[in-house]
Amino acid sequence: MKIETLQIAIQALNRVLSHPDKALGQKLLDLLNDDQFEAQKSAFFLKKDILAMLNEFWSSVPAHILLSDDLSSAQYSRLKPWLDFQEALIHAGWEGADHPQRFQQLAAKFSVKDPLLNVSALLGLLKYATRMLGYLDEKKSENEIAQYPFGKLSTVIEARKHLAHEKTKQQRIVTTLALVFYLLHHHCTAEQLELLPLLCEYRLSTTKEERLSEKAALRYMLERILCSQAFFLDYKDFITLSRDWVEDENIITLAPLLPNNISELKKNLDILPWNKILLRGSQSENKKEALIIGANRLFNDFIALNKHSYLDALSLASTIKRQDVKLPQKRAFINTLLHIFSLQVYENERKKDPRPNSFFAFSGKTKCNAALKKIEYLTGETDHFSFFESLALKQGRLGQLNTNFEHIDIQAERIEIK
Repeated sequence: MKIETLQIAIQALNRVLSHPDKALGQKLLDLLNDDQFEAQKSAFFLKKDILAMLNEFWSSVPAHILLSDDLSSAQYSRLKPWLDFQEALIHAGWEGADHPQRFQQLAAKFSVKDPLLNVSALLGLLKYATRMLGYLDEKKSENEIAQYPFGKLSTVIEARKHLAHEKTKQQRIVTTLALVFYLLHHHCTAEQLELLPLLCEYRLSTTKEERLSEKAALRYMLERILCSQAFFLDYKDFITLSRDWVEDENIITLAPLLPNNISELKKNLDILPWNKILLRGSQSENKKEALIIGANRLFNDFIALNKHSYLDALSLASTIKRQDVKLPQKRAFINTLLHIFSLQVYENERKKDPRPNSFFAFSGKTKCNAALKKIEYLTGETDHFSFFESLALKQGRLGQLNTNFEHIDIQAERIEIK
């Protein structure tokens, strides 16, 4: 952007500002007269300060206005000069000039669900943990990015845990991520979780490496819930709060939502609200898609664990089913999702079983095909089984699996698939 273009845009803004914003407009004018700017004579030199002032403006706009579908409406005349100013900056080459506006709009939408859950404080904890751990960059392999943050963190801990000063740093990282993980799954709604990657993208003054790292950490903790939980169990001794850490501004802000002590935090990391987690997709109009995505995500998470046998899967499903879900339709959704998940684990283990087939039982291939056909039935893709598939679904472990999920009151009717 040319200096003259920036000067014209700032002057045009100041000519039409309403009284409440004149002081902020003057601060923009003062930037043009700053000695450092005079020495640099580069519009880019002022970008960080100008975006900070745009953020200051948008953070002063009431939430109900930020949530409006049309900010250009005449009833919001105070906003028009700033919208025009942003448009001028974008037109001149500053593509991120509207990021402060977008961030504050998303933050307002996030806070509607729970005003106590301060998104800036939550992102502050995430920012702290990724900065302390070390950022990703685009040159990293897909696997390194996919395993961040816990893949890197476990490697660092094992390599440096004998160093006292390093252990203190590692404890802070693990504890911070534990707090973030707790807040994500115990307090965030499905709608809020969808907003978090966008909030990372639009947050002020972030680098590509920061955004990549923060979004990768979020994605892992939301999609690899069991693996994250296993990490915290393996390194539970690293979850600790020192006095100076308790005085952290972000933790103080979020304190009303956090457990009272470390023991309570560890307990809540061990006992997750799976009913809430699995129901995140249940509001979708496409129940078939929601079931498939939910079951596949749980399956992929589960088989990445060190212990991922069929019996382990049944134990997990049994634990989840014991959690209280009041509405029959939601109980049916969870039951069907867990049924699909258990069939996936059964099929995955059965096809790898090296034992020879019994003369009196169906072959492994027939059992696997029957399990896959049952998944198609549960997701509404078929309503027909062959004679042998019907028999295989009633025999042995596969028969017991289906009995466990079908002979209960909440599965009296097949869940409606659209």
